[in-house]
Amino acid sequence: MTFAFLVPALVAVAGLVTVGCAHRDLPPRFAAFALTGAVLATAATTVWSIGLLGADFLLDRVGWCRTTVHSHVHVPAWLGAVAVTAVVSGAACAA
Repeated sequence: MTFAFLVPALVAVAGLVTVGCAHRDLPPRFAAFALTGAVLATAATTVWSIGLLGADFLLDRVGWCRTTVHSHVHVPAWLGAVAVTAVVSGAACAA
């Protein structure tokens, strides 16, 4: 386990200890902001860690993907443009 994957756990424990020990001494409004900040920091570091894990996984597979993609018949450009247009319009309708 590398340091990048320990960061979310360390941030969560630090936020829990900080807010847990200080919540009685803080005004409710500031305690709510502190707790929200601790949760956001934990979420951000967790997303960062998962992103690193995904990037590591994908970079290990790039060589395999490159040989697979180049061994197939290429799609015509006009068909790719139609597919991109369909995806963009579908995403716009869903939004």
